[in-house]
Amino acid sequence: MKHLISNLNIVKFFLLPIFAFLLVGCAPKSEIATPETNISVKKLDNLYFDKLALSQNPNDYVKDSNTTLFDSFHLKSKIFGVWNDDYTATLSESFWAEDIIKRDGYAENLQKYNLEEKKIWLKDMKSSIEVNKKGIISRNTDARALPTKRPYFYDPKKAGEGYPFDNLQLSRLYANTPIKIVAKTLDGAFYYISSSLTDGWIDSRDAMPLDEKQVEFLRESNLFVTVKDKTPIFDDNGEFIEKMQIGSFVFESKDDFYSIDGAKISKIKFDDKSFIKLPLEFSGATFASLANEMMNEPYGWGGYLDNRDCSMFMRDLFLPFGIYLPRNSHDQAMKSSEYIDLSNFSKNGKLDFVKQNAKPFLTLLYLKGHILLYLGTFDDEVIVLHDVWGFAYDKNGVEQRFVIGKPIISTLYLGSSYDNFITKKSLANRLLGIRTLH
Repeated sequence: MKHLISNLNIVKFFLLPIFAFLLVGCAPKSEIATPETNISVKKLDNLYFDKLALSQNPNDYVKDSNTTLFDSFHLKSKIFGVWNDDYTATLSESFWAEDIIKRDGYAENLQKYNLEEKKIWLKDMKSSIEVNKKGIISRNTDARALPTKRPYFYDPKKAGEGYPFDNLQLSRLYANTPIKIVAKTLDGAFYYISSSLTDGWIDSRDAMPLDEKQVEFLRESNLFVTVKDKTPIFDDNGEFIEKMQIGSFVFESKDDFYSIDGAKISKIKFDDKSFIKLPLEFSGATFASLANEMMNEPYGWGGYLDNRDCSMFMRDLFLPFGIYLPRNSHDQAMKSSEYIDLSNFSKNGKLDFVKQNAKPFLTLLYLKGHILLYLGTFDDEVIVLHDVWGFAYDKNGVEQRFVIGKPIISTLYLGSSYDNFITKKSLANRLLGIRTLH
């Protein structure tokens, strides 16, 4: 195994799935051309009862060779911001989670939690000890709303409330994510941490406190991002450390590569085609290549089981290009001056606006609780890429879910040809606005 990355390997990675001419040229951000948006792809079997049967290969939707190099300064400042001396986070900021368990909840055995069980979690949270140290995630871990690993489902009989929708699951946090260790439970089992993605409770064994010398070393290192999903990394002795996701990174200094390994910073080895220096040059072709790495991955609410939900899917796809996106769909779209509110438009008005103004592979479409990426148009239908649990349909007056549970390419009428599809819950009807990344 080699960890020395050459320009040749970088080129080879992106030329394998696509034609070489797609990667020619480079333009600054302000010169991104508006590409042709109409897509010409063959129709396939309609797996998801969509208005059109579409290819599920993102490469089929690349129509131009425009490239750009985004400035990754904002991304890095967000990632490392928790290590700033003036960064503040407090234990009391975690107390909002008490509201989650005011509503009846169900455990992994589908039995209702009793009040005493909830009181234990609240006691563990509120009796925690302030720490306030700089730290880093040492292995992929879950950020939780309360100091427990147990799930908290609402009514399992209702669509969208049972498995996998654990209301205490906030996000998966990848190894090498900088954090502020805010507090720890009295028994030391959980840390309350703050990060660029989310604040929450993690298993204390999945984090490493850092001294100032270590912080300085990591902060001054280059970041190399994963371009092969679930890439294993190893220490100098060939011992396994972690599987790295697209959306994660390792550190490089003086031609050596490093990752957190338990309670130490270790030199690492990996397949030399698996990591590239941040930021990658952006194009539809390179983006499609990364997306293809994840197309068959199961949906994972809050990053459950190292999978992704809709917003984590988007966040992880854009990070290698130096583009920072917050963790949830609302913030990805609306916490930006680039957001355009379409909520007062008619349905047809919204769709016309998208067709006329959206840019393939750069425009996010926002619905309440869901985020999608615009790929272009086909047969005058808006085509999107998104990681989705399913669509709603009616069964004897009760709303149900047709479960898809993975990333797909669809129109905004996903599910519309299914019997008793709930039309008012179509993606087209629920569209609220768009954001084009610049």
